[in-house]
Amino acid sequence: MEEFSYGGTKYYIASSALSELDNWYINGVIPADQAEKNMDRLLLAAAAAYIVLAMLFLAAFWVICSNAEKNQAQILHLAYVDEHTGLWNWPKMQKDWTEFEHLEGTLLVVLDFDEFSLMNTILGREYCDWLLRQAAQIFLEALQKDEMVCCVRADRFAMYLRKGASETRLQRIMQAVQAESRRYPVQLSCGVCRLGIGQTLQSAYEEAVTALKHAKRGKGGGLAIYNEQMWQEQRMDKRLAADFSLALERHELQLFLQAKHYLQHDGWAGSEALVRWQHPEFGLLMPTKFIRILEQNGDISQLDQYMLEETCKVIRSWLDDGKAVYPVSINLSRAHFARQDLVESIQQIVGKYQIPLSLLELEITESAFFQDEKLMLEKIFSLHEAGFRLSIDDFGTGYSS
Repeated sequence: MEEFSYGGTKYYIASSALSELDNWYINGVIPADQAEKNMDRLLLAAAAAYIVLAMLFLAAFWVICSNAEKNQAQILHLAYVDEHTGLWNWPKMQKDWTEFEHLEGTLLVVLDFDEFSLMNTILGREYCDWLLRQAAQIFLEALQKDEMVCCVRADRFAMYLRKGASETRLQRIMQAVQAESRRYPVQLSCGVCRLGIGQTLQSAYEEAVTALKHAKRGKGGGLAIYNEQMWQEQRMDKRLAADFSLALERHELQLFLQAKHYLQHDGWAGSEALVRWQHPEFGLLMPTKFIRILEQNGDISQLDQYMLEETCKVIRSWLDDGKAVYPVSINLSRAHFARQDLVESIQQIVGKYQIPLSLLELEITESAFFQDEKLMLEKIFSLHEAGFRLSIDDFGTGYSS
């Protein structure tokens, strides 16, 4: 294309060779103003198309980014938020732990409700879920800058609190939650770990849970701060749990009988079978040292079986010696009632020593009824129909009506 002028008017001439015919060309001549108008229209159309395409691209990009952010938020919510309370969950605490400023004296606090499964049974799941949400809101409102609370599981919460958090502050938080329950007197227990510099979350959590267990050993509702003595007790607990099976084999667990007397007149009404552990290293251990350990790890039913057999042996020896024999009562743990062969296993031991059923009384703790009331009643009626005497132990301490 070339530009030229003729008669004061500017023109464009374009020449294009015909490939089919040698030395033949097509020439076109057009006034410059007309060509420029067409070019302007083309440029405008191209610019408009570019703008439209750019807007469509931006809109598509915004939709993609928006969906990506939404999906990311949903993924984070599923991964790090507890669905019942709306708090961060334990994996979120684990993820953020390295970002916390672990100054000496900062706290990891573990709290949970005492007898929460019992509360679920008595008050219902809906009310207890509501109470957990209320507690979560109270915990959130109690937080200061750079502090965190999460739901570890069910009714257990963990709080990371800044240096200087006092026992008084923790007690106020616990009291606020307790005051929220209008239908039922609830209690929280609290275990505290004072963090050392560089301490891992797992180590801190284990220490706080150890303190929590210590707080629950009384009537619950307490607050305990982890110390060296608790560590020693924890080591002792692990040692006794490991030694239990061998203690059964060696008959280190001994039967003691506590006499029962009539109140109306002088006379022996019978006795209750009690257990003591004659440990080769620690000496004579009272039940408070090991029963709770066996309840926690599930070995308590083995102890029930062992004590039943030891009691039957003693009664059999009295009968063989022609002595006067009075009924002996034996405790059955809650865990024992979970056995499907409960009645059969007891009958087998009693039948082995040919003990009259009138000389045995089975004691059941009142709180056992709240695990599965229907199952408990079925087992109790089965024991009654088999001829066993039954009684309720610790009556009035298990929230009876």
